[in-house]
Amino acid sequence: MGFHSLKYALMALLMLLSLATGAVAAVQVRVTPPAPSGVVGSTITVTIEADSVRDLGGFQFGFSYSTADLEALSATINPAFDQLIAQDLGATTGSGMIAAAVFDNVTVTGNLVPLATINFKILKPVTTSINLTTVILGQIGGTEIPSSAVGGTVVGTATSSKTNQTLSFGAAPTVVVGGTGTVSAIASSGLAVSYASTTPDICTIAGGTVTGVAAGTCTIAADQAGSTTYNSAAQVTQNIIIPAPVNGVCGARNGGVFTAAPTADLCTTGTATSVTGSGPWSWSCGGINGGTPASCSAAIDITGPVLTVSTLGNGAITNTATLNISGTISDSSAVAGLTINNAAVSVTNGT
Repeated sequence: MGFHSLKYALMALLMLLSLATGAVAAVQVRVTPPAPSGVVGSTITVTIEADSVRDLGGFQFGFSYSTADLEALSATINPAFDQLIAQDLGATTGSGMIAAAVFDNVTVTGNLVPLATINFKILKPVTTSINLTTVILGQIGGTEIPSSAVGGTVVGTATSSKTNQTLSFGAAPTVVVGGTGTVSAIASSGLAVSYASTTPDICTIAGGTVTGVAAGTCTIAADQAGSTTYNSAAQVTQNIIIPAPVNGVCGARNGGVFTAAPTADLCTTGTATSVTGSGPWSWSCGGINGGTPASCSAAIDITGPVLTVSTLGNGAITNTATLNISGTISDSSAVAGLTINNAAVSVTNGT
């Protein structure tokens, strides 16, 4: 827009906002947020807004900034003000101006009324200002609304020179209720990793040692806070399934009476320990997944075997050189040996 065109536009706005008498409280026009920040190269957006106003028919405000620190990219007018009168972003001078008015729309009433938004690109890691100048608020054909202006401060920060890092877990350990296992997460930076349990009712962790508390899914989180060289790492988690414990159960030999140590049917559930003792005997059936072991035992049979032998009846005569003898035995395991006529005889249960 040329100088003369801008001049006539401003004259039109001033005619629109012709002065009238009547003192009212000054409306504050401000830059918000008051202290936006961002890294060099990023875009920040500020809004020029007015406090509570009534029947606002148009506005004009100037703004100034350092073109060495900021670049004004674009501006958007509140669509309630449907007649744009002037817009200059001050791209080369650092001194801009925006003016707009209500044409077909109704006048604007409200609290914290946005007038326009302006987008700036941060050029340097520096703290710099956006100042408001020449603020005019007016009602159609009537009163200029007294106003005051408050600028803002932009904080530009240097882009990060730190290196990113990642975390990764090794294989999940096996952990049972009441048992422990070790987790291991590695940071690509080589920095030390910290751990935390996000399910403390299922498991706890100290250092890298996980302790099972109850059956369920145990979740361990790994973090690395970063350093002067590395940015903090994104958190990673590992799930460990802690199974429900199963108690040991003695087998059929528990409580039995035997002439020798039992070797089979020792446990219904769980793994049997070695059978100890020389009669009575004892062993345990281990629990599974941290379950309670069962104590089992068997007694020794001290009644001894019964051997019943029968031969030919009295007065019977045999014509062979072999004497027929028959009999039964109740427990052959207790018979050390049987000799008849200097000949060893094999003995089994029942014969």
